[in-house]
Amino acid sequence: MSKEKRRFQRYHKEVSFILTFGDRTYNATTEDYSVDGLSVCIAGDPPIKAGDIVNLNIAKIRVKSGGKVVRVSKRNDGVCLGISRLGLLHGSLEDFELSNVLLGLQRSAKTGVIFIKSGNIQKSVYFKSGDMIFASSSLVEDRLGDMLMRQGRITLDQYKESSEVMKRDGKRHGTVLVEMGFISPKELFSAVKLSVEHIIMSLFSISSGDFLFKEGELPSEEVIMLKLSAANLIYRGIKAVREIGIIKDMCPSAGEVLHFSSDPLDLFQDLMFEDEDRKILTAIDGKRTLKEIVDQSGHQPLDAMRSVCALLSTRIIEVVDSSATNGLSAEDVPIDEMFREHHDEQEEYRAERHKIDTARQDKEPTMDEDMEDAAGEKQRADGMVKRIEEMFTICEEHDYYDVLGVGKSPTNTEIKRAYYLRAKDFHPDKHYHLPANVKDKLNRIFTSITTAYSTLSSPDLKVQYDKDPMKGRANVLDPAERAIYKFDEANDLMRKGDNDEAASTFAEAAYLDSENPKYHYYCGYALARAGKHKEAERAMQRAIKLDPFNADYLAEQGHVYLALGFNLRAKGTFEKALKISAMHKRSMEGLSALPDE
Repeated sequence: MSKEKRRFQRYHKEVSFILTFGDRTYNATTEDYSVDGLSVCIAGDPPIKAGDIVNLNIAKIRVKSGGKVVRVSKRNDGVCLGISRLGLLHGSLEDFELSNVLLGLQRSAKTGVIFIKSGNIQKSVYFKSGDMIFASSSLVEDRLGDMLMRQGRITLDQYKESSEVMKRDGKRHGTVLVEMGFISPKELFSAVKLSVEHIIMSLFSISSGDFLFKEGELPSEEVIMLKLSAANLIYRGIKAVREIGIIKDMCPSAGEVLHFSSDPLDLFQDLMFEDEDRKILTAIDGKRTLKEIVDQSGHQPLDAMRSVCALLSTRIIEVVDSSATNGLSAEDVPIDEMFREHHDEQEEYRAERHKIDTARQDKEPTMDEDMEDAAGEKQRADGMVKRIEEMFTICEEHDYYDVLGVGKSPTNTEIKRAYYLRAKDFHPDKHYHLPANVKDKLNRIFTSITTAYSTLSSPDLKVQYDKDPMKGRANVLDPAERAIYKFDEANDLMRKGDNDEAASTFAEAAYLDSENPKYHYYCGYALARAGKHKEAERAMQRAIKLDPFNADYLAEQGHVYLALGFNLRAKGTFEKALKISAMHKRSMEGLSALPDE
């Protein structure tokens, strides 16, 4: 199977299970699987085609959900199906690496909450458009007040007094501490960020448990919006793991060879390395084995292995696939040099910031100094935004040669170097602190850069493109991409209370990407809010046909039936939703609203 760029990493493992299609069952075996999809092989010639819905119940990797067939390929002894999982993303930490799940959510620009449960412990990480913005924990020691007291920032008496006020008034502990004058607003922000980072980093010391991601709008009144670097937290979290067994399980075998990722999305993330890892990065060349790298590092074996695991988990390095070539030649672009140039630039900026912070550490910054810092940061941000706007215009109005900044007859080496330079400058993860609308443009720029590279680096595609270069303009968007922007536009309209216009715009998104159940569902939801229940029913039915195991979709369809007076249909739909999600709030509300028989 050729290597594809995927948001969620695939695991190559054969697992036998029973696949159900309609009223028939088939013996199936996974070829590979990920959090959001899998490839399976079935013997014989089952009557399954692309677009069909199948049922997956794979006990060994704890996957139980519906699946939509997106690809069917014939084999000598049967067929291989590419299946996209439906319903909530879920799985076991023993079968899916948490770092890959978190990076996948980031790369997918998901909004929602991932719940990680291990025994009696539950921790949650909040995502907004792919950014980690908050985290919470059921552990007492992870709570903000307890952390502040351990650090000596508040006294035991202050902790008790503020806790009583918090319970009485129903406010957040941090808000109460500020109102009572025990800490300043600036100290609160710093403490919350530290607490959230601690919770996320502690996740990597959990060796067993389950995760579930619930996509949807966040409860803004309950979440303090931070912006955190996912790669940095994964890296630091794994570096902090002290359980030897976890590190050994994560590490490749001693004889496997490591090299830098060839994907700029992995290579140029926002990461701050520790000094001890520099020797390890220097030793990685696509030829040395793990054992040779560990030996050359000069560190204790376990410390070196921990560093390698941290780098692998952030996808900056990877194990060489011996069954496939890496696509590098002696004349190719030296990826490690590009990576080090990028890293040196980051280090220079951080060193400059550290020098300023150190000079001020013994005194509280004056208002003038704070304003000077804010002005400097704003100037840098404004400069980057200006560059992004300029590059966005190039992507919209110019051809692929201009997008990469190369001449009309570039060599393969020139194309690849230009691609890496552009990708380094306009990497979405690197600028996660910028406003959402700017990040959206960054993602579109990165897509244009990647498409330009894949087109111009392929002799056949380049010939086709040169016949009609205007096809390469980024403003000729893929329908699925246009659907995303229509969906965002519709959400804004619904937030403003314009449900009719929102429903119409959701319908446009559904027309552009008719296979995405979310667009049909939201169209139905907006129609229901506008009082157009018959139209809402039809839209909901289309969503449920595409994703029949989604409890949210079923619950809202039940409420539409209630509004239409179809009480028996409503009852059956609510009960079906509760079979999928036993404590589904909207479904229970619907059952309570049904008239007594």
